[in-house]
Amino acid sequence: MGSAITMIGGLYMVINIIIALLILILLYILFSYIIVSIAYKKQGYAQHVEYDDVISPDDAGVPIFETDVKTDDGFNIHLYETDVEEPKGVIILLTGITHLSITQFFGHAKMFAEQGYSSVLVEARSHGRSDGKHITFGTHDVRDVQAAVQYIRARMMYQKLPLTIMGFSMGAATAVNAASTIPEIDALIACAPFSRWDYVCTEWITQRGCPEFVATCLRPCVMIHGRIKFGSDFFKYQPVNTLPLLKEKPAFFIHSTGDKTVLFENHNRLRRVYHGHNAIFWKRPIEDHYVTDRKNFMKPWLDVEYKQRLLKFLHEVQAQHHAKMLASIPNHYQEFEQD
Repeated sequence: MGSAITMIGGLYMVINIIIALLILILLYILFSYIIVSIAYKKQGYAQHVEYDDVISPDDAGVPIFETDVKTDDGFNIHLYETDVEEPKGVIILLTGITHLSITQFFGHAKMFAEQGYSSVLVEARSHGRSDGKHITFGTHDVRDVQAAVQYIRARMMYQKLPLTIMGFSMGAATAVNAASTIPEIDALIACAPFSRWDYVCTEWITQRGCPEFVATCLRPCVMIHGRIKFGSDFFKYQPVNTLPLLKEKPAFFIHSTGDKTVLFENHNRLRRVYHGHNAIFWKRPIEDHYVTDRKNFMKPWLDVEYKQRLLKFLHEVQAQHHAKMLASIPNHYQEFEQD
């Protein structure tokens, strides 16, 4: 009788411990969601981003027209497209989280147009003239890219051309995610991408004086908030998780060693998870987050090394795409083309 009472008492204690642990876990999840929501609201991430630095297409220095596309989850996404006669390739451009309007990349579009490349500048959801109420940190932004890709591939003049995606900061993370998961994208240029969003957040607060141990403890809060807010895609679309899926697509990663916004360690993390043999990792010994001179950002051609390396990579993408197209043609047609 006594042993039975002891067993029941022990079982009761175990049940109480389990209940207490469940309550603690639920409280931690609630704490995570609240604390990260407050931080995002303070940073302006929980609202639609409006810009003061919008440039009119009339001032772009290259013919540009505008259109909207609709994503598979119902968002209208605004696009700017350069008008290039007989283009030899197409480049999708993406900007960062809140820093620069996509129109600030008209200079890149002009530089590419002068070399025979069309550009499609995608204003990601919750930015500028696109739909959306909160930033998704490269997660649902992949749907915006997919809608742009469908628009591009539907145009006869673009159907057989190599398609490269180029992003900056958060746009670079989106570019990694998109290039790794959307088959129609042929190549990737990623300028200062983060490796995982929770690492970036904790690195930011560490730079602002938070003890590293406390910041590390807060890291799961970011992931828990993302899982609740954005669903399972938040875990799926982290560049360290998607990059291994890129395989042998041509890729060009650029990061400033003195970057204070997305630390250079993110570059190293991505390099460690890349398993292919067709990527360039360029570390620039400068401090600019956007990997080129911000003072002349609208004139990227003034950064001669930057321009030359980009165009060399795009030329290689074109060559690989041409070789791939030839390989898909029966031999007798290849001989005819070579003749």
